[in-house]
Amino acid sequence: MNAILVPTDFSKHAAYAAEVAAQIAKRTGAEVVLLHVINLPNYEENAFSNYEEEGTHESMMIMQLVKQKFKNLRTLKFWEGVKVHEVVKFGSVHKAVVAENRERNVSLVVAGAHGMSGSSTEFAGSTIEKLVRVCIVPVLTIKRRFENFELNNIVFSSTFFGENHKPLQAVKEIAERNESNLHLLKVITPDNFEPTSLSRKLIYDMAEKNEIKNFTGYIINDYNIETGIYAYAKHINADLVCLATHGRTGWARLFGKSIAEEVSSHADIPILSIRLTEAQEKTGVIFPE
Repeated sequence: MNAILVPTDFSKHAAYAAEVAAQIAKRTGAEVVLLHVINLPNYEENAFSNYEEEGTHESMMIMQLVKQKFKNLRTLKFWEGVKVHEVVKFGSVHKAVVAENRERNVSLVVAGAHGMSGSSTEFAGSTIEKLVRVCIVPVLTIKRRFENFELNNIVFSSTFFGENHKPLQAVKEIAERNESNLHLLKVITPDNFEPTSLSRKLIYDMAEKNEIKNFTGYIINDYNIETGIYAYAKHINADLVCLATHGRTGWARLFGKSIAEEVSSHADIPILSIRLTEAQEKTGVIFPE
């Protein structure tokens, strides 16, 4: 792993993400890039009227404030032994993240999120959704503090159609590295019926193709994909839920208003979203509409 990117607004949830990123960095030898994005509408209208002109009084004040916040964040004990870079960019978070990914050969984005809407200073669900849509690298979303980020049980939920081969390979590597129990889950809904025999064959054929021998294959029936995933994750006390998604799908299919209550009750489960690079098979979709 080369570098881990952590977008930070200096909120407590961003700090939760930073702590997890630091733990992963220590295990993998990666560097951590802390990225703060100054989104002009969130500041005084006149503060950056000429923000591109270096040396203006207003811009210097804002940059001093940001540097102090970086300094405060860097005093946290979990950074010991981790190489950290600090970056400040202007504009939108998701565009800045994409740019930084390209510049630094980032392997993973770790973002903190507070429920569905967050607050004026904490990353909102809409921001995370945009990150998942535009990032070609996996995005790990953290919603609470983990002093010891252990991955005993990992769930990979999918259709197990062909385009999911590479994402499953990535999840397999994570499971092997952490000696985790890997659960391969397929959720069947009333609108997308599939015979159990076919579902089982898809799961086990893909596991064989990826040379995965130790895993639990499970098929669950539920009214929708989202509640099925969370019901199973709760049942096995999952430490991580991994999902493959096309860019246009994003998080909307996972955190829609229809399951707001379900999500809030299980909001502390970390989610790893892996962008699919191959076209969908004609036999199905990742998360059927």
